[in-house]
Amino acid sequence: MEKVPTHAPLDEELGALMLPGMLEEPASDPPLPSSAKGISRVDSEKILRMSQKGMSAEMIADVWNVDLAEIVKTLEMMKSSVKRDDSASSSRSGGSESGWNSLVKRLMKDPPDLCCPISHELMEDPVVAADGITYERSCIAEWLNSDDRSPTTREPLSTHVLNPSQHVKSAVIAHKEKTVQEILSVASQVPIDDALKLLSRGEQFVRAALPDASAKRKLSSLLLLRVKRMQPGERRAIVEELVPMLVEVADNSKLEELLDLDEQEVLWLLSQVNLDLMRSLRIPEPRKILVSKELARRIPSSTVADEQGDCLNYLWDFLREHEGESWAKATSLVLATFHSRLTAQLEVLDTKLLRQACDYLKSRDSATSFAVDFFSSDLGISTLEHWPPKSSSSIFAELASRLDEKHEEKVDFLAKAYELDDSDEDVRRALVKQLNQHMLRQSIDD
Repeated sequence: MEKVPTHAPLDEELGALMLPGMLEEPASDPPLPSSAKGISRVDSEKILRMSQKGMSAEMIADVWNVDLAEIVKTLEMMKSSVKRDDSASSSRSGGSESGWNSLVKRLMKDPPDLCCPISHELMEDPVVAADGITYERSCIAEWLNSDDRSPTTREPLSTHVLNPSQHVKSAVIAHKEKTVQEILSVASQVPIDDALKLLSRGEQFVRAALPDASAKRKLSSLLLLRVKRMQPGERRAIVEELVPMLVEVADNSKLEELLDLDEQEVLWLLSQVNLDLMRSLRIPEPRKILVSKELARRIPSSTVADEQGDCLNYLWDFLREHEGESWAKATSLVLATFHSRLTAQLEVLDTKLLRQACDYLKSRDSATSFAVDFFSSDLGISTLEHWPPKSSSSIFAELASRLDEKHEEKVDFLAKAYELDDSDEDVRRALVKQLNQHMLRQSIDD
């Protein structure tokens, strides 16, 4: 029969610590505030007194049937809110630090009854040998290759048959899940070195269960916590593993948390996200300029017309959502450069935007310079065979249609439109009409 280790009752463990008067409230103590999550002021005082009497935070958590992390928080709160003399303050600080140390130590240790007696490591494939003791299969199998006696009792084994222990395997799985959950709940609060140790342990547990969907979600949560606790120069490899994982499951909330990283890290993140997912993200205001840079980067590099069109129109819509002179200039530049591939309707656009677009169309250098400053890319303007593009004829024509017949620029805009596209009959007729009227006015003036 499988032997399961026993543990002393909790009451026996507490006996030495439950000193007389431990839970009595000293008259000299000042009132203390309540801690988070429902621990009352009075209970917080009792918890503090238990810690001051030498009781560990882990034992206090067992007594109160409260999560250990909450006990540690309560002790820390007591330390920061109560003003005592140096010796008392030092005592409380020790209790709080001891609480974190106890928590980390417990989470880093596996229960002895779930560890193989040979390797002393957590069992993955537990089996019961003829001595009734549970071992890791690979360890006991190797042992039996050279010895017929029990590695624990040293008594002869009647058989080499090993029976799987589903009970212990289930207990190991439950232990891993509970440990990972606790690590996720405290890793953002413990000191950085302890946090990284805990997160590595949690990752080790969940990676063994990949590609299970639940394991992927837990791994992404662990990696996200690791990224947040690491310095920019140290976390790139973690980010590069985490982002594709989040993209695969379309986990917007975690991706949005990563948008607070350094600019170069966010640019790399955006480069891994498809347009549909990018559209669904809530982009913080300071990071919106990075979205436009990523979209601009994709336009010249896209080799599929439909993909490039989608990217262009998303960039166009994205730019128009924002206010400010720079955003307006960027919008007009995209219009000037890519009008033929945009779904934009010229007749509904602001005249100021059209004028700015015409200014860029008159100067390739000006257009390229602004593109590089705003997008960190020239949008491919410098490599275009013709500037202005032939399709921009309609921009000049639309702007001319908005001017009064006597406006001096009307003829210039129509002439430019006709120069770019002499096949446009509407532009040709409008230009002829305007030139005739201009000549008529001149003859009258003479």
